[in-house]
Amino acid sequence: MIKALSAVFILIAALVIYGYVSELKPQEDRAIDDTNVTVVGENQQEEIVPPAEPVSKRSYPKFIKGIWDPGFVEKDIKNPEYLRSLGVNTVVVIVAINDKLKEYAGPMEGEDAVEAYKWLVRDAKRNNFTVMLVLEYGYFKGNEMYPSKKFSDAEKFLNGFKNLSVKWAEIAEGLDVEYFSPINELDQVFFENGFSDDEIIRIENEFFGEVIPKIRKVYSGKIYCKAGSVHSRKVFPYEGCDILGTIIAPSRTERLEKISRAYLEKAQEWSRKTGKCWIVGEFFIPGADPNGYAIGINEINKSEVKPCGVVFMGPLNPAGGFGRNEESEKMVRDFFRNGTIPEVRGEYRLVIG
Repeated sequence: MIKALSAVFILIAALVIYGYVSELKPQEDRAIDDTNVTVVGENQQEEIVPPAEPVSKRSYPKFIKGIWDPGFVEKDIKNPEYLRSLGVNTVVVIVAINDKLKEYAGPMEGEDAVEAYKWLVRDAKRNNFTVMLVLEYGYFKGNEMYPSKKFSDAEKFLNGFKNLSVKWAEIAEGLDVEYFSPINELDQVFFENGFSDDEIIRIENEFFGEVIPKIRKVYSGKIYCKAGSVHSRKVFPYEGCDILGTIIAPSRTERLEKISRAYLEKAQEWSRKTGKCWIVGEFFIPGADPNGYAIGINEINKSEVKPCGVVFMGPLNPAGGFGRNEESEKMVRDFFRNGTIPEVRGEYRLVIG
């Protein structure tokens, strides 16, 4: 993500992590398939028995039309017909990891959180969406409003994520997840810990070079590498991923056209080098300004090496959900359903402080 826009992206990181799955664990008011419920007594709670196997197997769309909606993706999935009306075929599920290198979801931590995330994946699969499962590092310190990506020991952090990656790859295999990412924007984590671009490139190459062969031993889906702010300047170094994700998001110091082009060009360079496809893995426009959506979509359309997908910040997200602006929503729908490229009518101006 972009250093010059740290406040905006910290807000998104907060939404990714804090309270992300407050409703994931089955509650009394949640609609549940009766075939998966055993009533054990009039005054006792229902025993929820999840299906042994996911309802749908793996499905790889020709073009990924996705949403990344931290904190709201379960509500999105509960309205699948709306998503399908937009043309959405893919949902990103983020697994939040804290400074203890444990999964967490609101007040839940460890295996309780693991089960909550499994429920979310199953919900997406039941509704026939392709799933991208992504591990995300960040945690809250005291009463701070925004999460931190700081760590005290780089080696301990990397070893912990290597273990988590293999663990979640096995879970992803059992749930027939189509795309699995061992960590979201490893470059951004180390950038926020004061490492230089060259150091980060070396760390990425070593981390992915070690963990991805291990993942392939337990996971037969496609391995997704999601790149962050460093990769507006540097090409992603590791070539063993099946698909690379980049971002479109504004900067305080660069015009949206320029910073978007920088990300897209570096992703295309990786694609030319590897012969593999790339996607816009996170298209985020604060305030859901239609000018921002029009500019970003036009920059994608100018790409010489075309992407194999685009993932927009989801419709409900308060920081930039396209569903909060009728014109922006129409742009996403027309782009996903008809390939329509909107006309750019004005500049995009970042308004979040």
